[in-house]
Amino acid sequence: MKLKSYKLLGALLACSMSFPAYAAMTSDWVNVTQIRPIVDGNVYFDVDRVAICNSNAFLIKVKDDGSKAVYSTLLSAALAGKSVKLETWGSCAVGGGWGTEIQAIYLKIQ
Repeated sequence: MKLKSYKLLGALLACSMSFPAYAAMTSDWVNVTQIRPIVDGNVYFDVDRVAICNSNAFLIKVKDDGSKAVYSTLLSAALAGKSVKLETWGSCAVGGGWGTEIQAIYLKIQ
């Protein structure tokens, strides 16, 4: 029984190591300066300075309820003149630069 437990633990550890971990990157507080919804469902937007991934232009792929919530938060911040923090899907080395895809937006309330 003890050997079976170790085999199971070893298999679980091997599976967990086969998937790379990507830490999301988060910007400082920035202000939205421009929003460009495109007919294909993508939304490009600019912020007032370089935020993350050496860019000030980002992308939200509006494809499901979660991304619609992110877009809604972006619009709310822009209309209210509130600052936001942007969060990417992972490392800037993969797809970094202009049009980096955003997975979350933090809205500054006060």
